[in-house]
Amino acid sequence: MSSDGEFAEIFVRGRNDLDNLNPVEVERFRAFIQDMLNIAVYADGLSEAHNFHSLHYSALDVVASLYNNYPGIREIIDSVEKSTPRNLVQRLRNMEGTYEVLARNGGT
Repeated sequence: MSSDGEFAEIFVRGRNDLDNLNPVEVERFRAFIQDMLNIAVYADGLSEAHNFHSLHYSALDVVASLYNNYPGIREIIDSVEKSTPRNLVQRLRNMEGTYEVLARNGGT
């Protein structure tokens, strides 16, 4: 996202409300959020299986923070809840997350 200004703009608009995106942008946004969720699932599985965090931060905490702060992200993740292992989406709902969400006012 850092090297794609067009997608960064899609992300900023979509994280608050998917209605801000056209159908193609929704699918690009959905694919990105699902990739983020897959990274969290993988990191969570490693942590559970080996009792350690594979990254210098918790991917699950980052996703939980985004999930709990942005309705557009929450909508995408909720749509795949039945496909996630270990009650992951329910756990996201119960986490506060530690990732600092910087842009809360107006989604900018």
